Amino acid sequence: MEAKTEVEATSILPSLNGKTARSWRGIVPFTHLAREGRMTVTIGRRELLAALCSAAAAWPLAARAQQAGKTPRVGYIRAGTPHNDPFREEFVRGMRDLGYVEGRNVAYEFRHYGDDVESIPSLIGDLLRAKVDIIVVGGTAAIRAAQSATQSIPIVMGAAADPLESGVIGGLARPGGNTTGLSLMSAELAVKRLEILKQVMTKASYSASIKDMWYRSASFVDKILKGAKPADLPVQQGTKFEFVINLKTANALGLDVPPTLLTRADEVIE
Repeated sequence: MEAKTEVEATSILPSLNGKTARSWRGIVPFTHLAREGRMTVTIGRRELLAALCSAAAAWPLAARAQQAGKTPRVGYIRAGTPHNDPFREEFVRGMRDLGYVEGRNVAYEFRHYGDDVESIPSLIGDLLRAKVDIIVVGGTAAIRAAQSATQSIPIVMGAAADPLESGVIGGLARPGGNTTGLSLMSAELAVKRLEILKQVMTKASYSASIKDMWYRSASFVDKILKGAKPADLPVQQGTKFEFVINLKTANALGLDVPPTLLTRADEVIE
């Protein structure tokens, strides 16, 4: 016969009221209620373990961090340098707009590998030793390194070139694994580029706004901290696009850029 353990329900279920108590009747056999304002139940060890494990699994990451008095720690790694990284500023601005303020309810660990891709694994190791809860990453090489280093810590891609083609995700709708985020490639982008090429063969570029994508990456961090799983968060694509024409290069090549194309440009480099 399985041993029974008598516990106070409030030690397992904070703020347990009558409604909550009814929802637990299938798990916990009650002995008596409302004794001196408390509730005592008799529960088998197996049921007790199952109840605790289910409750722990249901708590989102941020809730567990707050329960332990721990501020969520977000790791960040990409190319560039600490003093020349506009995308870092956009990411932090996005987090701040979602209510995350450094030093109050979030902590950051920033790492930059410049153009030295060989240093990436070491920097990823630094983030793991700092016990980050999420890694926000830029660049396919850094994404792969993060995936090799951990299969449990969520990874958010700030602006990946083509994560589906490179194989770092299983699909756009359901990326699988521990990685999600934003992709630069999209059907709209491909169509626009072909349209521009038909008009002029010059140093023109049309792409998703990378700053906007890094700003939006904060929303993935927010959702994961609130309990969402990366595997269930669809990878998003660019929604804001920038068209840049380099007139200096075009003139050097003896190419004429149609005035209609110039009026469509977000930036013209002269």
